[in-house]
Amino acid sequence: LSSAFDAAAVSTVIDGARSFGPGELARLEDNLNRFEKETTYRVRVLTRDTRRAESVITGAKIKEDWKLPDERAIIILIDADKGNVLRFNVGKEVAKLLPDQFFGELQGRFGNKYAVQAEGEDGVVQEAVAVVEKCLKRGGCSVVPGIGEDQYKATLACSAVGGFVFGFTVLT
Repeated sequence: LSSAFDAAAVSTVIDGARSFGPGELARLEDNLNRFEKETTYRVRVLTRDTRRAESVITGAKIKEDWKLPDERAIIILIDADKGNVLRFNVGKEVAKLLPDQFFGELQGRFGNKYAVQAEGEDGVVQEAVAVVEKCLKRGGCSVVPGIGEDQYKATLACSAVGGFVFGFTVLT
């Protein structure tokens, strides 16, 4: 492993896939450190691209450096070479507040190729972190809060068409 990984492993973010610019990385690390101080939940981010050998870091090394397993930890994993880039590994206390359904929906909403094309890998991580933080501060979520803009427009269109059809049938 490169020395960059050794130094980064004690950080809250290991950016093996180079998904973040220096400023974005610093802001994300500051945000994760602040969140941990406020809540005692540990959110960690690991990006990797298995097509690049230098981005691969062993699970044992991550566990050692991040002192895992931890009941109050969440690992947000970005696999840049996968179709759906988001993966999650959560401690037991976190799983009580954010169930598998929550993480499946979060993965489907932010990890798909369209979200990555629109927001970039860094944007996808920022959004996923924001949602996780919001839900942990609330004391948990069973589903991801809010709906995407495309879902909103589809719902609005269906409601309008349904209202038109219903109104027309009442008149006839």
